[in-house]
Amino acid sequence: MRILILIFLTCALLFAYGCKKEEALYTCISGNCVETDNGDYASKEDCQSFCRAWGDILVWTSIDNPCPGAILFDKQIEVFLDGSSIGTITENYQSAPLCGSSGTLTKEYPVGTYNLTAKCSYDENTTWGPFNVTINEGSCTRFEISETVGGPYACINGNCSSDPSGTYATLSDCQNECSTVTCPSSVSDIDGNTYLVVRIGNQCWTASNLKTLKYRDGTDIPNIPDDNQWIATSSGAWCYYDNNSSNNTPYGKLYNWDAINDSRGICPTGWHVPTDAEWSEMTSFISSVTGNEPGNYLKTTTGWQNSGNGNDQYDFSAYPAGNRFASLFEDKGELALWWTATDYDGFNARTRMIDYSSSYVFRDFENHWNGLSCRCVMD
Repeated sequence: MRILILIFLTCALLFAYGCKKEEALYTCISGNCVETDNGDYASKEDCQSFCRAWGDILVWTSIDNPCPGAILFDKQIEVFLDGSSIGTITENYQSAPLCGSSGTLTKEYPVGTYNLTAKCSYDENTTWGPFNVTINEGSCTRFEISETVGGPYACINGNCSSDPSGTYATLSDCQNECSTVTCPSSVSDIDGNTYLVVRIGNQCWTASNLKTLKYRDGTDIPNIPDDNQWIATSSGAWCYYDNNSSNNTPYGKLYNWDAINDSRGICPTGWHVPTDAEWSEMTSFISSVTGNEPGNYLKTTTGWQNSGNGNDQYDFSAYPAGNRFASLFEDKGELALWWTATDYDGFNARTRMIDYSSSYVFRDFENHWNGLSCRCVMD
C-alpha cells in the first residue's frame, strides 16, 4: 500500500512541475507528415492540410537574353522564390522544360503560390519579376519567363517602359492601350507585295524586307545580276541573293543605295525608308522596355546559324538575309543588313546590322554599291 501511495505522489509532483510527456510535433517531408522533436506543426491534421502534395519547381521554358550582351563568358541567371535563392541556371535561349529532372532548379515546395524573381549574376541591377508561381498537386510545375521579362510596364508619354509600379503585366497589353500611333495590319507596294505591319513604340514598321521591282510611280528598278555592271552602275538596282529567285522568300531583295535614295520613292505610298535617327528611335525604345540590347528581340526564332536565333518579341522577323558586297554574295544565315535613308559621306550610307553571334544592333556604314535589305516605316 505504501508503494502505491509513493508512486501516486511522485506522479502528482512530476505533473505539477510540467514533467508530463510533450505532445507530438510534425514535419512535412516530401509530402508526408513525420513525427519529429522539432516539427513545424502541433497536430498531424495541421501538417497534412499543408503537406498533402508537393511539386518540383523547375521553372523556365525560355529567358529572353537576360544578361548584358557584352559579356563574352558563360552567363548565369539566379532565381529566387519568395526572396530565397533556389539556384542558378546557365543562359539558354531555347531551353526546354525538364520536368522531373535533377536540374539545378529542381526543389520541393508545398502546394501554394509564390513570388519568383530572376537576376543576372553579372549585373545585379538587371532583374525580372516578381511573377506569381502556383505550385499545384503533382510532380512537376512548369513556369515560363518570356513576354513578361522586364515587366510590369507603365505607359509614359505614349511609350511603354519597364516600371515596378506599372499597371500592365505584359508588353503587348501596354502597347495596345498606350501608343499614340495607330498602325494598319498590313501595307502593299506598287507591285502588289503585301507586308505585315508591326508597331514598335510610336512607329509602324514593315515586318519583312522589301520585295518591290518598281519605284512608287511604277518605274522599273533594273535587275542587275552581272558583277561588273552592278559595280559600275550609278543608278538604282536590285538583285536576289546569289541571283537566285528562291531567296526572295523570306529574305526579300537586295538593293543598292541609289535605289534607296531615289526621289521616286521605293516604299509604298505613305511610307519611307527609315532614317538613321528613326532606326535609333526604334532600337532605343526596345532597350528602354527590356533593359537589354535589342537584337534578339528583332531576330526570327529560326534561320540563324550556330544557335543565333532570337525571340522575335516584336514580330519584326529579322531574317539573316546576307548582302552583296560589290561582286560577292556573303553572310546569308549570319547577318541581317539594312540601309537607312541617311548618307554618310557621299560614298557610303548609314546602315544597321544584326549578327548571329550578338544581341546588338550595330550602327555602321556601307559603300553605295553594296546590296542590302530595306525596311519601310510609316510617314
